[in-house]
Amino acid sequence: MCLQSLEAVAGKNVSEIRVYGDAMTSSLWSQILADVTKKKVLLPEVKDAAALGAAMLVFRNSKRYGSLEDAITNMVRFNDVKEPIKGNARVYKKLYKIFLGEIPNLDSNKRVTRDL
Repeated sequence: MCLQSLEAVAGKNVSEIRVYGDAMTSSLWSQILADVTKKKVLLPEVKDAAALGAAMLVFRNSKRYGSLEDAITNMVRFNDVKEPIKGNARVYKKLYKIFLGEIPNLDSNKRVTRDL
């Protein structure tokens, strides 16, 4: 839903998602992200984005690369790609509709107040 809003505001469609962080070390979570968003998910070789970013700034400031863009081009590599699985995407779409329908049934503790 947020991705669709961003695409609408920008007037552009996203064809792929590049992700970083501990959650993306899980093959399952990254596949779920691909399925839910129906977008290709690229997983980086270097998982620690903060350390990689710091290294890029050092290389840029030491003149090893002429620009930050050059550092990014040369230092960021992706070693895995998760393609959306259409069958899974259909299931998640159905579950999302159920979820949206249950929002009015949440109590003050964010619990569903009826049987599903």
